[in-house]
Amino acid sequence: MAESAVARDQSDLDQEKFQHQVRVAGAYLNLLAAQRLIRSWEKNLDRATALKNVVVTRAKNGLLPGVDSSLANAEVSNAKISIIQARDYEQEQANNLAQLMGVVSQQFTLDTIFVSKMPELPSDSAYSAKNHPLLQYYANRIEMSNQQAKYFQTLSYPTLSMFGVFQGRGAGFSSNYATDQHAFTQNYFEGVKPVRANYLLGVAATWNVTSILRIRKQVLSQKFVSNALQDEYNVVDNRIKNQLLLSENKIKNATANFLEAPIQVKSAGDAYLQKSVLYKNGLSNIVDITQALYILNRAETSRDVAFINVWQALLLKAAAAGDFGVFMK
Repeated sequence: MAESAVARDQSDLDQEKFQHQVRVAGAYLNLLAAQRLIRSWEKNLDRATALKNVVVTRAKNGLLPGVDSSLANAEVSNAKISIIQARDYEQEQANNLAQLMGVVSQQFTLDTIFVSKMPELPSDSAYSAKNHPLLQYYANRIEMSNQQAKYFQTLSYPTLSMFGVFQGRGAGFSSNYATDQHAFTQNYFEGVKPVRANYLLGVAATWNVTSILRIRKQVLSQKFVSNALQDEYNVVDNRIKNQLLLSENKIKNATANFLEAPIQVKSAGDAYLQKSVLYKNGLSNIVDITQALYILNRAETSRDVAFINVWQALLLKAAAAGDFGVFMK
């Protein structure tokens, strides 16, 4: 029972380490997404500022109505507010990552190279839910309970014990003390030295027959605990299997978005360029170019999110498969 307790506690430690690895990786990806969104909003601010400079200059020369400059200023202000909100979100994610890593919150410089390309996606048949650290922990809980039931059952058996007694007697008197009253010693250690010895060895068996019924109910109760732990194992096993299937769907959807995002960005960029040229030549209005600016910014943010979502889906697959190496490779 003690060995099963050690195995249970060790598996508990392993599954906690595994879950913490997943949490840290998830926080890393969230912070990375926040930093990339800031970059997209900064690009949007640069475009809005450039547009505002053109609009204000042409409005001062009477080539455009004054309301266009007001709309351009509003767009710049909106871009600045969006950057502030994005930085606030980025600071929250940085604080969360710092807490999980056990360090002081700081400005993290993250690696953005690996999220610009598709990760190597593992095959479905390479993983089994039975090897999941969390399931190993629940399985060891069941084994611990079963061993405890076996131990309780042994309490109804007879108890065997061995005992031994050794007895020694000292004197300090000589054998001729009857004729010589001075034939004794006053040395304590000489007096307690055994001159006669005896011993007794034996085996005892005791059996409390009145405890058999109580122990039987105790064993039955522990078996009910084992059944409850088995039900918990089945629930977690079913949840992990469903999560594994969900991760596969998320990988497929995230991959499709990853491949589609560059097309959206290019199309939105072409549309913005067209609208800006038309507007500078007086063939379009401020509303059209503002709409094109919004669509381009939305496409860029969607692209950044799509890149991160692929890695988030892969992390979900690693968490469901119980193998963090899926993500680390």
